[in-house]
Amino acid sequence: MINGVTAEPFLVEPDREQTLEVDLGGSAPSSSTAPPRPLSVSWNGTLLFTDPLRFYPLESSEVTFGKNLIGGSTTSSSFSGEILLAEPIAKP
Repeated sequence: MINGVTAEPFLVEPDREQTLEVDLGGSAPSSSTAPPRPLSVSWNGTLLFTDPLRFYPLESSEVTFGKNLIGGSTTSSSFSGEILLAEPIAKP
């Protein structure tokens, strides 16, 4: 992602299983000059944000969740919970 997004704070109930859905706007090629495409994030079925963004060029095998591979943050570099399932979901 070339530009970032922000969302309002939301409730996390640490003692229950959570569902995070990330929609990267389809399988269009990534390019710093390509038109923006939507990035949407939902937490337990509630849409947190959806914004049109430009994405860095990368292969699908380079997409990761639960890790900050480039650093540059004041938070931990890895998610401290457990990711039970990560899978692509086909759009109709």
